[in-house]
Amino acid sequence: MKKFLAVIVAMAGVIVLASTAKAATVVLSVTPTGTKSITVNPGAINLGNPVIGTDLREISGSSVTVTNNGTVPETFGLRISAPDLVWGDVDGTTALAALTDKYNLRALFNGNTVPVTANFGVAVAINDIRNVAAGLQTLAGAGAGTPYFGTESGAGVLPTGTNTRGLWFQMNLPGFTSVTTVRNMTVEVSAN
Repeated sequence: MKKFLAVIVAMAGVIVLASTAKAATVVLSVTPTGTKSITVNPGAINLGNPVIGTDLREISGSSVTVTNNGTVPETFGLRISAPDLVWGDVDGTTALAALTDKYNLRALFNGNTVPVTANFGVAVAINDIRNVAAGLQTLAGAGAGTPYFGTESGAGVLPTGTNTRGLWFQMNLPGFTSVTTVRNMTVEVSAN
């Protein structure tokens, strides 16, 4: 009986000790550092000499290599940051044949493979590059049916390994133009 009583007292002591224990917390903080940075090469592309009213679309003859040379994954964004002073951009659902000085610019990340018109989409606006304010650029998507996705994704591009993408352009041309001099527009590729 004494042994039994001693075990009960010992267990009661453990229970008492457990019920009087207190908890404390520790807040951990970490501030990750990293650099977002990209390069493009070449820095200019000539889309040729299309005949307005005859040539409906012009695809770049080569791609622009976009490289994530930062230290963190990046999603590339595209916008027209400096529009042409005469020609204005419209979305891909706009019929251009009867319009003067209006064009539609599209892009795809498509590696080294020259895309065809169907790859850019017809009468849709998903791959459009528009003249918008900084911070409102369209971000590349991660799969089929998302912005600028050809054979490559411009989303979540790692800083090492497969850190380059081939960016191709297509310009849907106006039906008419009031000028026959060189038209220039600047496309900004951003690291987001």
